[in-house]
Amino acid sequence: MRSGRLSILACTALTVLPVAQTGAWEAQVDLGVSVAEGNTETSDIDLLVSATREGERLQHAINVNIHRSTATIDGAQVTTQDIVDADYALRIQQTERWYTTINLDSYRDVGLDGRVTLTAGAGRDLIDTETATLMFDFGAGRTVERLDAGDRRETALRWGISGERILNERLTLFGGARALHLNDGANIYDGEIGVRLSFTERLNAGFRLDIHDENPPLPGREPRDLLVSLTIGASF
Repeated sequence: MRSGRLSILACTALTVLPVAQTGAWEAQVDLGVSVAEGNTETSDIDLLVSATREGERLQHAINVNIHRSTATIDGAQVTTQDIVDADYALRIQQTERWYTTINLDSYRDVGLDGRVTLTAGAGRDLIDTETATLMFDFGAGRTVERLDAGDRRETALRWGISGERILNERLTLFGGARALHLNDGANIYDGEIGVRLSFTERLNAGFRLDIHDENPPLPGREPRDLLVSLTIGASF
């Protein structure tokens, strides 16, 4: 099954779900840029977009993380890295605490043309108050990887946890972690933790640490990537 068919399956699943919703989309856009000059010139650009929509029973969550890193020595570009990590989650509330979930995850990196994973499962709101949230979900599905050596398809188990804590009127702590366990023994982990400082109702700045770990790693790559970002953002 091609990755395109996974997307079609996801869209098909959405069409049979209840469409009645309340509430509007809420979005956060963060941009981080860093430049270094000298013997080695480097530049890094990070664009992070998140959007959510909550209804009486349905909650949509979209997250897109785009990272581009280049290094130049004596005018010659020696390294470049492009990472695109996009996730979509649909949560269908069943009880006050429990919900079922459909997750569509896509990841693209150097050495990997693309990884698309479609899973279905369940989750629970562990904490849900005005100042703090914490959600946990788990599921099973299928992943398709496109490598230089050819496509690889595996059954996948997925779990994730995410939440935030409002510390005061201007400061919010947030974080999350996700894991993908493939039946060939590979384990893939993603996580982030950060803090957001609000200047106005819409304008804010942030600091975050992102971790991506693959075991075994892609050919020619280190198993772990760490990314520290200082961002300026806006909410809508």
